[in-house]
Amino acid sequence: MKNKLLEVLIASLIGVNDISCQQEFRRDDHTQDLSRIDTRASKLLDSRTLQPIEVTSEKNESYRDTIRKTFYLSLRGGEYALLVDKVSRTAYLLNAGQVDTTFAIALGFNPVGDKLYKSDGRTPEGIYRVDWVRDGSRANSSVFGLALHLNYPTSKDVREFLEGKQKGLVPDQIDSAGGNIEVHAGSDFYDWTAGCVAIKKEGMEKLVRKIKNGNYVGIVGFIPEGLDFNNLDL
Repeated sequence: MKNKLLEVLIASLIGVNDISCQQEFRRDDHTQDLSRIDTRASKLLDSRTLQPIEVTSEKNESYRDTIRKTFYLSLRGGEYALLVDKVSRTAYLLNAGQVDTTFAIALGFNPVGDKLYKSDGRTPEGIYRVDWVRDGSRANSSVFGLALHLNYPTSKDVREFLEGKQKGLVPDQIDSAGGNIEVHAGSDFYDWTAGCVAIKKEGMEKLVRKIKNGNYVGIVGFIPEGLDFNNLDL
């Protein structure tokens, strides 16, 4: 009897009329928390922001295709290409289909996800061509000095922008997919660009010596698990 009175007293003090209900609520709440943790753990986490990145078969297939094509284009032409892995903040300089050098990178200030529209702060994903190598000279310089200017947006990017606009994914005041995307010189310490890829000056000095107009840059959200650069079946 004393124990029952004690339970009722405690329940009244914390505003719960039934101790068993309170205990059941806590168990359910704990289970829900564990479920959320488990769900997040099943997703890939961004290496810098720790944001969860949804891994789907569609993304895996798309990124595998981009990676294979970038390596193949480098191998076929016996030329340099650049592969950017957004989740690990790593860029791979390829030479004739082989990894030559790796660089740490920074991305747009909203780094997770593919670029959809102007000013969204995201870095685009896909295969692009370098249409202007800016060597930092007075007559050929980016705002950031050394840079590789990319042919973004492509027709695919424009199509995705228009589809996003129809679906209400683009703010009303935004009228384009954006542009002026570069791989340029700058700090790789945090994600600060408007959507470009930033590499320290020493790395960019090497890139502008190796990469030429028309060379390819492949950008993926992540490298699919189990993908081996040395076994791409090119």
